[in-house]
Amino acid sequence: MTTATAGRTAPVLVMLAAIGFIATVVVLIARTPLPGEATAAGLAAAYQQALADQDTDAINRLTHGLPDDAAAIAVLLSPTPCGGQVGQVRAVNATVDTATLLLYDRSGRSCAQMAIAAHDGRWFIDPWAAPFREPQ
Repeated sequence: MTTATAGRTAPVLVMLAAIGFIATVVVLIARTPLPGEATAAGLAAAYQQALADQDTDAINRLTHGLPDDAAAIAVLLSPTPCGGQVGQVRAVNATVDTATLLLYDRSGRSCAQMAIAAHDGRWFIDPWAAPFREPQ
């Protein structure tokens, strides 16, 4: 390879590397799930899955404004009124921007409820409400 050819090839390689880097970043950003869920029912399903998987990252994604606090996340991952074992989660009493998640234990008994709210068009667990209340 001559010096002239090498001089033209280097900028092309740098340009291709930059394009590849930018494409990688765009793909990674596009694959990152949005915080919260689009519907109250979607939030109920996502919370139920997070409980089943004991997924702290999912809990962080489903709460709005919750600091990355291991103790708060542990409470949300282990609902004590249900004996720590949740069989089903359903959203009820939905209005435009608030609803309630009802938690059922493995036997189907309603064991707890928690507040959820919509913020900027997405549904989140309300971390400022009492985490679990007795069902009504």
